[in-house]
Amino acid sequence: MYARVTGTLKQFGTKRYLNVAHIQPATDPHELLYHTFEAIYVTLAFSRGAVSLLLELVHTATEVLLSLVVVVATVNPCRG
Repeated sequence: MYARVTGTLKQFGTKRYLNVAHIQPATDPHELLYHTFEAIYVTLAFSRGAVSLLLELVHTATEVLLSLVVVVATVNPCRG
């Protein structure tokens, strides 16, 4: 079972802790996947810089969309 925890990160001296405001069960299976992708994005954004990462993601998404268009056109060719 997974849970969605909402709160704020705080620090007292050298110790860090999470001040929890809400805890709810994560019932949507996509929530875990979304969190994983978001964690990867944030890690890459801090290491590569957010702007360059955003441009890289847009380029990759464009390539994926173009590939899908080619696949759809191959499977369902337009008859004119």
